[in-house]
Amino acid sequence: MIEPLDFTIGVRDFDPYLLPEDSREVGTEAFKQAVVAYYAEQFTPCGGQAIVAFAADAIHVEWVPDEIANDPLDYAISLLSDGKLDEGATLLRVLHSR
Repeated sequence: MIEPLDFTIGVRDFDPYLLPEDSREVGTEAFKQAVVAYYAEQFTPCGGQAIVAFAADAIHVEWVPDEIANDPLDYAISLLSDGKLDEGATLLRVLHSR
């Protein structure tokens, strides 16, 4: 079984250019919603559920795999192989931070 991921990133360390232009202002409700959607999108192909919580200056992400989840590392490598370098590199950074 694949292990869950649990990591925290500083709000100011999150790259706002990964988000739609109208949600890049840190601390706004649009920013928070876009970050939640971003991580949900990143982990959807792996199966399971991404849970995102905000603290004053941090974003806490927990990914809980389901029984048929795919390894996120394998998915990151497939993104890189498909030429989706930004998405693959971002997921690799997430995996490295755990």
